[in-house]
Amino acid sequence: MEEERLARLATGIRLRASSRSQKILRAPLRMGRSIFLQRLSVWRARSIPIQARTFWGDPISALYPDGVAVELYRYGFFEEGLTRIFLEHVKPGMTVFDVGAHVGYFTLLASRLVGDAGQVHSFEPTPGTFELLRGNAAGKSNVRLNQTAVFSEEATLNLTGYEQFPSYNTLGRGNVADQDEQGLKRTTFSVRATSLDDYVAATGAKPDLVKLDAEGAEEHIFKGMTRLLNDVRPMITIEVGDIIQSAAGKSRALLDLFISAGYDARQYDPATGETVPHTPRTHYEYDNLLLIPRRR
Repeated sequence: MEEERLARLATGIRLRASSRSQKILRAPLRMGRSIFLQRLSVWRARSIPIQARTFWGDPISALYPDGVAVELYRYGFFEEGLTRIFLEHVKPGMTVFDVGAHVGYFTLLASRLVGDAGQVHSFEPTPGTFELLRGNAAGKSNVRLNQTAVFSEEATLNLTGYEQFPSYNTLGRGNVADQDEQGLKRTTFSVRATSLDDYVAATGAKPDLVKLDAEGAEEHIFKGMTRLLNDVRPMITIEVGDIIQSAAGKSRALLDLFISAGYDARQYDPATGETVPHTPRTHYEYDNLLLIPRRR
């Protein structure tokens, strides 16, 4: 990616790491408006649509006070480690599956990185979030959108949606902390689901990288991608984090599944700006790991 855009990312990372007072001094209008919109949306108990701009220049719409929207509006990026993993490993001509696309930040980033010769297949089941994704991806000819969940098999599932915080949307409890869930407006609705093995068989798409961010459904997804793991052997990214007490150990259990399928884990190292070998842990704070297939 061009040096100018990488410089914008570095600026956003530095701003995010600075103190509250430094943030306001460095970007007073942006930070002031962001704080105001956050407080207003919480006070009104309603989402407020905003438009941000990614560090590489794409406009992207999201909803305040959701954390993804706040990060994008303030800094132009979301999840430094996973963003760096994409920049390091996604190349022109590749095919990327974005499972749990949300409003499309990683879909848009992958679209730019794979170029016209590549493809991005995005999966987002929540109706309101999908409409934001559809608008954000409009005009991206290398993006295919799927308003469906990904699971172990073809099914109809119940999904819990959080109006003000759509990044919490999940099958079951997911990883929503007890203190965060209190007072949130939530609804339950039915969504279509497919497995990645069935999707690959139906479309012929063969991903080079699969991003999994399904808020607790990853083990079910694993069961429905055995042929993909055995035959295609894509790189995988997984979200880890034992945020709620009932999820203790689930991140390690998920990682062990992929290790048993012939994958090695790597993590982003902020000190070097690259991915390095990862040693599995018993407990995880929030992070994303990259899984690389071992040679056979």
